[in-house]
Amino acid sequence: MSAREWDLELQVKGVSLETLPLARVGEYMQQLAALIGDEARPVSSGVFKGSALFRARVDAGRKQITDVRLRHACVVGSVAHSAYAKLDLMMAEDGGRGQLVDRANEVLLTFLGTKPTQPERDQIISDVGDIDGVVVGIAGADETAHVRLRRHDGVVVTVVVRSAELADKLASKFRKPEIRVHVHGTWRRSAAGRWEPLNVYGDSFDELEQADASTAMQSLTDIPGNGWKDFADANALWKKIRGLD
Repeated sequence: MSAREWDLELQVKGVSLETLPLARVGEYMQQLAALIGDEARPVSSGVFKGSALFRARVDAGRKQITDVRLRHACVVGSVAHSAYAKLDLMMAEDGGRGQLVDRANEVLLTFLGTKPTQPERDQIISDVGDIDGVVVGIAGADETAHVRLRRHDGVVVTVVVRSAELADKLASKFRKPEIRVHVHGTWRRSAAGRWEPLNVYGDSFDELEQADASTAMQSLTDIPGNGWKDFADANALWKKIRGLD
């Protein structure tokens, strides 16, 4: 065929027509037609060796608008982007790359043959654990209760409670000091590497001691042989170590 009989050429490099299945050749032609658009009335001008060359003619009266369409095909959201992305994926699967040129050999589009990045799968495990927080809400749902705990970092975690007795006890702690709820269920690893509760069920809870730093330090000094009694003011030393003095 002469050069006058084609307007666009899809060049797929790294792919041989001798090994490319006929059905795959058809896919390339189909996606090339979709890339050009039905409005341009694309017609095949043949398939040629030289890696793999797919040529097409377009309606003479639609060449300018087709040129604009093709130059924007790599932009996400453009009318031809779906076909562009499909061709790029096909080349990646076939181990090739390519470009679309016109009769003047001007490159209109480049195909890098890159496979889309696979999203990282969530890591989920089943385990037991503890959740410290303040009860900020409780609601019944069928035979279960949903208890909402606000942790010290502000995150609210929902704990499903199946025991009516445990639910009543937790309800009595509404807006009271922080408690520790023992749970079992599933946990998901966050992007920061922290295991966060996903679907957890309450088993029991403990009330946490509400003691200030001075009281805590006094408890330490009461432990025989711990060395704190050697200091006249252990609390002052603690503040100095922590940079609070």
